[in-house]
Amino acid sequence: MKSSALPVLIVIIPLLAAFTASICSLFKAGFVYYIAFAGTALGSILSVFLATSVITFGPVSYQMGGWPAPIGIVYEVDSLNALFIILVQFVSL
Repeated sequence: MKSSALPVLIVIIPLLAAFTASICSLFKAGFVYYIAFAGTALGSILSVFLATSVITFGPVSYQMGGWPAPIGIVYEVDSLNALFIILVQFVSL
């Protein structure tokens, strides 16, 4: 099982793009769509990279905060999860 930060980045990047778009909407409304699209497109690209990593190396896991499984949260992605991540990302795109 490989450890990687990709599963967390797929969640964090669209959230940061949404936050940035909401802040930028106060100043310039036309720029918001580009920020939202860029965040979603980057999340989609990273989901494809994650799926290829899962296919190549096996399941990918990430320990939230560095704590082990009984105490902390472990985010693990196998091949079925990777498929659903790709589907959700491309539908949101």
